[in-house]
Amino acid sequence: MLVSNYQIVKSRNFSDYRVVGNFQQTIGVFNIRNVDEIIILDIDSSKKSSGINLEVLKFLSKYNIMPLSYGGGINTLEDISACLKLGCDKIVLNSKIIEDENFVKRASEEFGSQCIVASIDVIKKKGEIKIFSHKNNKVIDKSIYRFLEKLQKNGAGEILINSYDNDGVMNGYDTDLINKIQNYVEIPLMVAGGCGNPKHIADVLKKNVDAACAGSIFFYTEYGYGEIKDHLIKEKVNVRPKN
Repeated sequence: MLVSNYQIVKSRNFSDYRVVGNFQQTIGVFNIRNVDEIIILDIDSSKKSSGINLEVLKFLSKYNIMPLSYGGGINTLEDISACLKLGCDKIVLNSKIIEDENFVKRASEEFGSQCIVASIDVIKKKGEIKIFSHKNNKVIDKSIYRFLEKLQKNGAGEILINSYDNDGVMNGYDTDLINKIQNYVEIPLMVAGGCGNPKHIADVLKKNVDAACAGSIFFYTEYGYGEIKDHLIKEKVNVRPKN
């Protein structure tokens, strides 16, 4: 879930942000549905470098009952500490680790790898996978494979790969991207970008991806959380049963 000005927004190719729901009401709905995990990314804090939004975190600590990962405006170890104290289970790092690869090492040594998620936005240019900075809206001159190696060596607990090209398109996850990335990832791998129906989730989970992240499907389709779980169980995907 992308949060901007206390609203849930959805994007297409990291732009054209549209409000799709009220932040507080959306959290309440997904609490009732008992989702496996929710990832909250505060794009205002991330893009403006204004630091973490404590008001958003305070609301989540009071009302959210789901396992929670949070990202947006995290620039210091003190920011991570504040997030964890307010109930976050995991911290999602993106822009900060592009600017300072060694921040993952300091964070994992201080708080443990289990709560550090290294998030990488990627874009394809002439068939090559490139790192993309949503903060600066530009391609970064780093090798994606060397970057993955460094993040894991420095103690990242999970890797989240988000496809710029498939963001908000809803035509399925980029399986070619996943195939190329998987061989370089030895820790839990999550993928995001492109989910439009339950089959898309089943397809990637059958490829030994550890988690499929989805947003648009919950706002722009007829599929409910329970229906998605029913489909995955029918397809013999190893997921937690719904209540």
